[in-house]
Amino acid sequence: MEPVYDIPQVLFPSNTPGRLPSLSPPFLNPDDAARFAHQLIGDKRAEQYAGVILKNAQGRYLASRPVKVTGERFSPTQFIAVDEKGQLKHPHGFTCYGFYYSRAHQLGGGETAPAGVSRADVITLANFFLPGDIYSLLGVARFADVHYLSGFNGSLLKVQARPTEDAQELFAFLSLVEEGGERMNGLQGYFKQVADTLQVDVIESNEVWSGQTGRLSPGFFSLPLRALDTDDVIIQRPAFGPVLASEQLALEYGQSLTAQTSSQHYCFILKNSTSNEFVVSQPVTEALDFALVRAFTHDSERRPQLPANFTIVALYGCDSEYRDPALLPPDQVSLFKNFLHPEALEKALSVAQALGPPDQVHALPLYIATRDGALLKYISRSSPVEKMQFAKLPQDKGDGMAIVHDVMSGAVQFVALVRALAYAGQLEVVRRSDVWGREGRVWDAWLPFEGFMRRTLSPVFVDMDDAARYAHELIARRVDFTYGGLILKRQDNLFVVTEPLALSTETFDEQTVFPPEMAAYIPFGCVIFATYHTRRVRPLQLWRPANEERVCRNMFAPHEVRAALLDRRGRVRYFSAQDGALLKYAPSGSDLEKKLLARVSPPEAHPEQARNNQTQNKLRANTLAPSQYVAQVARAGGLSVVVSSPLWGARGPVTPAWKPVQPPVEMSRLNLQPAYGPLFSQAEDAMRYVHARMGARVTTQFGVILKRATGEQYLVTEPLSARSALLGQIFPRPFGSTDYSFPAGFSLNAVYIATPKTPVNLATDDVFADFIDPSDLVDLAVLSSMARDHSPWRSDYPQMFISTRNEALLSYRTTNLNTLWVLDSAFGPHTPLQVLLNNHTLRSSDYVRKIAAAGHMDVLLTSNVWAAPGRVTSTWQPYARVAPVGQEPAPNVPALGPMFSHVDDAALYSHRKMVLPHAQTIVGAVLYSSADTLYLPVEPQINGVPANAQDRIFLNALFERSSGTSRPLPRLPTGYGPIAVHNAHPPIKPSIARPQQRNWVDHMFWPMDICYVAKNLARLGFAVNIVFLSGNDGALLKYARRPGQAENDLCQSVVGYDYWENQYLDQDWVDKGIETKSAYIAKLLKAGELVVVSPGAHWARAAWVTAEGLATAPVMVKPELPWVRSPAHGKDEL
Repeated sequence: MEPVYDIPQVLFPSNTPGRLPSLSPPFLNPDDAARFAHQLIGDKRAEQYAGVILKNAQGRYLASRPVKVTGERFSPTQFIAVDEKGQLKHPHGFTCYGFYYSRAHQLGGGETAPAGVSRADVITLANFFLPGDIYSLLGVARFADVHYLSGFNGSLLKVQARPTEDAQELFAFLSLVEEGGERMNGLQGYFKQVADTLQVDVIESNEVWSGQTGRLSPGFFSLPLRALDTDDVIIQRPAFGPVLASEQLALEYGQSLTAQTSSQHYCFILKNSTSNEFVVSQPVTEALDFALVRAFTHDSERRPQLPANFTIVALYGCDSEYRDPALLPPDQVSLFKNFLHPEALEKALSVAQALGPPDQVHALPLYIATRDGALLKYISRSSPVEKMQFAKLPQDKGDGMAIVHDVMSGAVQFVALVRALAYAGQLEVVRRSDVWGREGRVWDAWLPFEGFMRRTLSPVFVDMDDAARYAHELIARRVDFTYGGLILKRQDNLFVVTEPLALSTETFDEQTVFPPEMAAYIPFGCVIFATYHTRRVRPLQLWRPANEERVCRNMFAPHEVRAALLDRRGRVRYFSAQDGALLKYAPSGSDLEKKLLARVSPPEAHPEQARNNQTQNKLRANTLAPSQYVAQVARAGGLSVVVSSPLWGARGPVTPAWKPVQPPVEMSRLNLQPAYGPLFSQAEDAMRYVHARMGARVTTQFGVILKRATGEQYLVTEPLSARSALLGQIFPRPFGSTDYSFPAGFSLNAVYIATPKTPVNLATDDVFADFIDPSDLVDLAVLSSMARDHSPWRSDYPQMFISTRNEALLSYRTTNLNTLWVLDSAFGPHTPLQVLLNNHTLRSSDYVRKIAAAGHMDVLLTSNVWAAPGRVTSTWQPYARVAPVGQEPAPNVPALGPMFSHVDDAALYSHRKMVLPHAQTIVGAVLYSSADTLYLPVEPQINGVPANAQDRIFLNALFERSSGTSRPLPRLPTGYGPIAVHNAHPPIKPSIARPQQRNWVDHMFWPMDICYVAKNLARLGFAVNIVFLSGNDGALLKYARRPGQAENDLCQSVVGYDYWENQYLDQDWVDKGIETKSAYIAKLLKAGELVVVSPGAHWARAAWVTAEGLATAPVMVKPELPWVRSPAHGKDEL
């Protein structure tokens, strides 16, 4: 019989409609549903969120997704409708179990506790139910008698009303408090009264609750708080995830928990014996013993008490992210770290065997999640071979496990254990990774790293900071994974950076880029010089200023600084922060660094507890301000800002006096080199690169292009906002010197200026607005003059580029700058051009022609105004798409991308610039210099015209003369020639596509792509053996020829066609839908090698394509994950 409440229940305005947000997946108990909402709220504490916990007819609990509270405080009527009597109504099909809400973070660093109240009590109150919350609970207790409070830093409390006389007294007292007629008599008394009167439980604990879970007693508030040495979530058990419809979803959920837990952990997968329902128990951390009593409640005989009708069907475990280096083997360390430790494995198998069906030798499946993203499944058969793997050493030899001893000593490789398990039981790769290779059964001859692919590399850079900046821009503040990579130094002292790898770990492990076992994949001649990374931030809401918390989230973590200090090679570390800053730490080897190392190191007895260090614990306890931590690091070593942000300030060294969010300081003298782009082989290519990086164009921007003295290598400075375009605003100048400091071996070659989106004058004049203001043109002329004066042995004025607001790019050369210098002059007989333009005495188009007549102006990239590429003459007209009659044809100079260290990376550059689906046929190329070992991609499209390498690059002088075509031969950079062809085709029109073609022809090489290289180019004298294809599905494929009979069969010509025509029998079969995908790919694999360089919709991952892999590759369908934040747009819910 339900209790009778004598407490008056609150009435609400009648007939109020409630709005129920989207609901969570179902849960077995209400606390788990509340924990789901609590996790969605996470660190979103700028505003208050709330929701409702419902119970459906099947006895399952669902939480509404959190939405922002409307009004000053939470009200049930935001979600629950009210009837005509003013009483709350249960939603149709549900019973309301309770409500949950969070609290906005209002504890700033400048606040002080009221007189007579301790700081600890204030922080406890911030995580406890306020008097108004308890009053609201008691006022609706007949409808729903439970409230949850999503507190700070993981705290989740539950309070349940009880119909007692003490509750009535408490409600009466709180009624007076709400009306302002009574005051609280001390926080301690309030905490104890609530805990004594009502049932208050800690569902998720933290330092405020001393790590305690379960019911809070009044006496708890008299005890001192206990500091915690763990960041793991401490939850009240038993605890389960959502009820899911398949084992696959249960595994997905398990892996999502692994991604949030750096400690070793295990859990259990349960299945409903009467339906297809699965749940996963919440991870158990610390010892990896798979003990049931630590995951479930148990009876007096320590038997686990499982949810009704549920049985355990699988075990799930994952080893720790951080390891004791002394407990890692000398060989195959990556495999060892991405499996279970043998001792933990033995315990897991023992439990799996005990829980298995009594009439079968097969144990329950054991799923092993690895830190590199793999998911393994092992089913034990309890065979003697398996038991032998866990044999113990004699007592006189240590009494440990023999396999551990042998692996640690190097006598046995760890792969021996994997192979033995594969032979003795059933080991399967459910989800692939670099270490574990592709999905499928693991056999007793298995080897790790099968199918490991080379890492994608950036273009080449002159400076390491610029390479790091390139990777930083690719990361683009993303927080979905932990990103990182390595910066490599080539033999020619140029730098490349591996593109960011995405890991689900808390800290980026640099050994995942080039595992020790795969060191041969480090590019030849390269040395690892630096590491860059992000990390998973664990937000904290502490009693400190918001800027201090921002520093904590956007600074190297203490254990990351320790990793830098322990790197004996002295590698530099870069941290890509979420606020947009890029930080750099270079170890100094100072005595202060040695002292700092002690403060950021874990306890000597537990080196695997990387985050359990003195500095981290002080930051978490708020006894060390993050800015003080920054000062310690800056004092000890070389901490600097490579990319600025409002928090970190301008580029340059970080000093011990640094403070966050400081106003910019005007520098009287530069001491840093500017930021540079990658290397190019042509000045115009470098200019096209920086032209695309002008951003919002709020102000005028400028920069310069430099050229290496000993070759055709060009370097462009990133755009700078112009006060006046002077070299002193770009380059540092050594004290006492009149010369600026340029990168070694480079001198000034060209200058550029970029106009703002909104010009100062004549903003509505489209022609003028898409050109350049006379004063900016004068600045450009001054910059060109300065560049000449600081370029030894140069008499001509450097080329000038104008980047206009609507993305036109102009080139300008002149032998005399006098015409430009007087444009804005009011001296002598001259009237400034801007005055003539403003009073319409001079038209904008005449202004353009006047400037063009004073020099040599070309349109490199077009816009609406500058519609025709080529020379600007005295007859130029805006918007005219046809070049003037009689204009000389432009020389055949292909537009090229930056320099790369590998042909695949060069092709990937072009691939990424193509728009899908392809609207035109593109035939590009990759050039190569054997002297420099550098590659150049041909731009896939310039001014809307696709690359046409067969008419612009693959030209033979003898053939051109003999055939009478006389196309101009290409002017390629010195020492470069074509090494690969790059194709892209528009999709076949649906009206003519054969049914067999639709799933593959649009995303695959056509026979004529291969045969053009194998036959036509060979006849023209080009030795090209590599072909790339950009598919319409987004994949980039690579084909490497293997000349021979198989290739001749593939490229058999159609009878009756001319020698030079691209008519091949296999192409005819593909066009007619006769050739099947499998048969055609089989022919390709006989004639050469097929590689997926970059994945797409039809090519799931980068890999070497094999006949076996093609036939057995599974179709990976990502299921919808019901526990993630709401993807719905336009909904104000999490």
